[in-house]
Amino acid sequence: MITKPIEPGKPAVPTKPVQVAKANPNLPPPSKPVVDKNGAPIRIVTREGIVHRTLSLSAPSRYVLEHLDSGKTINFLITQHPALEKKMEKLLGRRILVSGQEAMDARNQHTPVLIIKTLKTTDDTDK
Repeated sequence: MITKPIEPGKPAVPTKPVQVAKANPNLPPPSKPVVDKNGAPIRIVTREGIVHRTLSLSAPSRYVLEHLDSGKTINFLITQHPALEKKMEKLLGRRILVSGQEAMDARNQHTPVLIIKTLKTTDDTDK
């Protein structure tokens, strides 16, 4: 037992030793951040917004995800599956929840793009 004085001039009071938790050897090692071939970290995000068609010919995609309230561009939507590209036309003007890898366009480093992994409509309209 360790003794420690409370105040100068008063007798020492015994204290109990602090117990330290032991590491569990059965736990997996900490995960390493996922990086792309250039060494940049890969960001997997989920965004909610309204799908619109882009008007710019220099845009990285034909579709853009806009903020629900402000209408500002969140991300340009990149599809890597031909069937999803066909379905995007039906999603114009609809509210969606989309997740995937977020990155910057290779041609313009100020243009955010989202490579679609999953997509779900959140409005209740049947178009």
